[in-house]
Amino acid sequence: MKKILIIACVCIGFFVSGVSVYSYMNEKNRYASVTVVPEKRDDLPLYKGLEFQEHNYLIKGNHWYDVYGFYKKQMPLHGWKLVHKQAFIEDWGGFMMTWEKEGKELHIGGGWIPNENTTEVRFDLRPIMRSTNWIEAIPSSICVYTNKEADTCSTITDRNKIEQFVKWVNDEAIDKEDASLQKDYGIVEMNGKKIEIHYDPELPSFTLKSADGRKQLKPEPLLELLGLTELQTK
Repeated sequence: MKKILIIACVCIGFFVSGVSVYSYMNEKNRYASVTVVPEKRDDLPLYKGLEFQEHNYLIKGNHWYDVYGFYKKQMPLHGWKLVHKQAFIEDWGGFMMTWEKEGKELHIGGGWIPNENTTEVRFDLRPIMRSTNWIEAIPSSICVYTNKEADTCSTITDRNKIEQFVKWVNDEAIDKEDASLQKDYGIVEMNGKKIEIHYDPELPSFTLKSADGRKQLKPEPLLELLGLTELQTK
């Protein structure tokens, strides 16, 4: 009899553990499609009645303007700084808001869906991405060194190529001080400024380094434009 009780207790223990693990995984997978869960944060209140459904939060009825007013009032009380807000009164109504706090950017947007008589609200939290200007004036030419030991450079005077390079550096490369550096790299010199071009074929981006810091640039045809394709073989 004692042995049977022990076995029963063990079985119950396994069952309870299994249910707990299953519940945990269900809860984890439930929010896998979103970047932030208001219910799990102390600084992001959830408008009463909103319920999570797959990707967004929904509430029956047309409540978009009340939701908009709620977050305009509540977010500053939780330490968030308003960066942008916009409401669309026309048609069915909706809003967009952007808030910043501790290096993060929170987007809140929503609106009424008339054919379903439902108000939908979306939350998206991401690191703040900034891109500072490194090149103030477009030069008439740029000098490209194929590696850090090179004594001579090839000169690019094509206006379209130079403007494209400046656009990538100023507007599309994102400030990132911990971007990885490589042993071999090319150098672009212009207006008295030197910009190192670091490339690793196993990484999904370039690293640009100058006296202004470091930037990360997505895989654009940068090496082809500058004539630095030999970095691809190193």
